[in-house]
Amino acid sequence: MKHTEKQNQRPEERAVFPVDRAVFALLDRYLFPIAALFLFIGSLYIRRSMIYFASGDYLDCIVVWVEQYRALGLRQGLASTIGDYYVPYNLILALASVSGREPYAVVGGFSVLMEYVGAGAAAGICRGLLEEKGVTHARRLSVLAALALLYIPEAAMNGALWKQCDAVHTGFILVSLYFLLRERYSLSFAFLALGFVFKLQTLFVLPFYLIFYAVRRRFSILQFLWLPAMYLLAGLPAILLGRDAAQTYGVYFSQTGHYQLMTLNAPNIWSFGMTDYPSLKSFALVLTAAVFACMLIFIAGHAERLWGEHCLLLAGWSVMTCFMFLPAMHERYDYAAIVLLTAYALLFCRKMLIPAAGMIVCGMVSYGNALFASEAGIGLLPFAALYCACWAAVTAGMIRIFGRRDENAE
Repeated sequence: MKHTEKQNQRPEERAVFPVDRAVFALLDRYLFPIAALFLFIGSLYIRRSMIYFASGDYLDCIVVWVEQYRALGLRQGLASTIGDYYVPYNLILALASVSGREPYAVVGGFSVLMEYVGAGAAAGICRGLLEEKGVTHARRLSVLAALALLYIPEAAMNGALWKQCDAVHTGFILVSLYFLLRERYSLSFAFLALGFVFKLQTLFVLPFYLIFYAVRRRFSILQFLWLPAMYLLAGLPAILLGRDAAQTYGVYFSQTGHYQLMTLNAPNIWSFGMTDYPSLKSFALVLTAAVFACMLIFIAGHAERLWGEHCLLLAGWSVMTCFMFLPAMHERYDYAAIVLLTAYALLFCRKMLIPAAGMIVCGMVSYGNALFASEAGIGLLPFAALYCACWAAVTAGMIRIFGRRDENAE
């Protein structure tokens, strides 16, 4: 009986020393913010420990481009053709050249900053959706989900370790979705356009916006003009400094024809021996468009379901589908899909956790091959099969979710 009474006592009542009572009282009041702060600091520490790693792409590209800016100066550098990125990212390279710091600190640091911007936007999206559903502790759950996104291996490795910029356009996509769900459509498309001027692969989420436009009919088609308008505006600094306009604005067109391969270490459908780019390129493009057309037809019959967390699902599926079927995909190009689908799975549909985890595993293998191939190369074919299964599971799950009549049905 006495043992039971002790078990029912509050922790501070069982404490022997006053200091323990103070500690337990502190934990009762501040346990969540302390744990969240620990996770936040831990995510920063992980990235700080990775930032010094010199990947092949960093040494062969970033360092070379930054040195070219140092040699030419900001004005002449922007007027020249340095690297294969569009003007906004070249401004980051130019900033790195005059910062007095190592290139990784600026280039990798910018990508890491955008990882946290994206996580903050994801927290805002999830909190709003949970509060609409009347979920208790919506703020805490959304913060935990956002922190979990920072611990996805691809998220930690992409910017800090690899010095890539997939987190940049993904961050802008998440901010764009945040404003879309608040029906502030001009701001939504402005941030989507900002993502586009940093990375062409922002267009992988465009099918979602087109489907949303056709099905929900909440905004004008003129909103899509934000993308070409922002693209033209972003190129002006280089043109005003003397760079050829056709060369400046043709960067993305040259990127699309640069890699004449069906897949570049990406575990997708083309990994199964289908490597003839000239013969298969057109088929891949049409097949991708056909998949989206079929999904548009299906969702058009369930227009009322395309809102809330289902937007996260469809946006993630849109990026994943482009990665799955388009030619010349790098292993990094499903970054946004992993983030969006993981956030959706964590808070809104735990059945999606398995395919989300499968995508993460496939990404880890392909990242490892690209970054550490000389040490531990792993055959990609089994993971391509796994990724195809994950895409099929997400697609089937989405059809089930959009097709069901009862909102509360499992």
